[in-house]
Amino acid sequence: MKIYDFVLLGEELAGVWLLKKLCEIRKNLSSGKRPGKKFPKHFLWIRTNVRSQNSYTLPAFIADSFEIELSKTWHLDLVFPNKNFAWNRDRVDSFLLNNPIPREVLEKPSSHSSRTIATIVKTFPELSAISQGIWSAISASETTHDEIRDWSSLLCQSVGTWDVSSQIDSTVEIVDIPRGSTATLTKVNSTEVSLDFSDGKKISTHHVILNLPLSKFQKLFPLNGFANLGFNEDIFSPYAKYEMTLDFEEGTYLPFADSSLLFSTDSSPDVIQETALFEKQASWKLQIIEKKELDLGVVLERFKRALRDLNRGFPTLLAKTKSIYPPLGIESCHSQAYRAEILNDLEASQKDIYGLAQTSYETRMPAVKNLAPSLSCHLPYPLGTLRAADRLLNQYLS
Repeated sequence: MKIYDFVLLGEELAGVWLLKKLCEIRKNLSSGKRPGKKFPKHFLWIRTNVRSQNSYTLPAFIADSFEIELSKTWHLDLVFPNKNFAWNRDRVDSFLLNNPIPREVLEKPSSHSSRTIATIVKTFPELSAISQGIWSAISASETTHDEIRDWSSLLCQSVGTWDVSSQIDSTVEIVDIPRGSTATLTKVNSTEVSLDFSDGKKISTHHVILNLPLSKFQKLFPLNGFANLGFNEDIFSPYAKYEMTLDFEEGTYLPFADSSLLFSTDSSPDVIQETALFEKQASWKLQIIEKKELDLGVVLERFKRALRDLNRGFPTLLAKTKSIYPPLGIESCHSQAYRAEILNDLEASQKDIYGLAQTSYETRMPAVKNLAPSLSCHLPYPLGTLRAADRLLNQYLS
């Protein structure tokens, strides 16, 4: 049976970045470093989502730090019922006019720079609420230190899209596993593990990268458990992020930028029930935060409440809505089978929020490394996981 040198399991951004970098180095397209004899040669990417994404949205300052080429960039739009303004470099500079700091403090984040920025932000108390809104959009953690949250908001002057559809080497084998699959992860010896899937696939490898949220890991490997890999059972926040898709009528005027945060009133800068609109493309994603234990009735009621708040602040918006998914009347107007399908979709698209941050990519199995979003999640996602992926890359080179 074929033994792969490197298996990537899942679709999180950091692991895909690592796979791309390894392929580049293998083809000597990197910085001139020559890979050693143990450098991976046979790559496999196991995708756990049949509708695997071909692009990722991330803050531009993170992309610049890791040489990620963005296909397009834009700024966040902070939207209030009676005004909206661009959260861009000019806006951030206007807050810092009376407190000049070197530009590199914003562009090269460090513990020192975060403390410096926190001192500046104290003179602008309204930035605290804005930062909380931005943090809810770009983070994978429940909370973080105030100075890191404020530093992150100042750095998010621009966001962009990384298109990976044509950047993964054609020699990388790709296997898609269907929704509902389960597997077991077995240690063969100190340098090899085996992945055995419920559909009969059996894969052996010297290195496997867990590149998926921990809740998906739990569902995919129900028999392995967190303890076997050294994960903390209490790592999850009791809350998670869920998305509703809004399709608008053709030609509808929408006074928002490509990525927007909506605030409920002008006098109180609280984000609308922690709701955000992102990535204005063919459709918009309305994001809410609700309890992790998924209850269809509770989540639908939460979506209804978010839409009421949205309508109160922007009464003409919902009038132009062509369709909403999941449909709000599903509990009384649709079959049990369709309700089950909706529940499965919500569960599949659910985004973890973590109450604790993992500090290392190592696990109790030497051949298994972890790049889950919980890694260094006190930092804006995906900065923590990309830093870990970069350390892994250097490990492979050495």
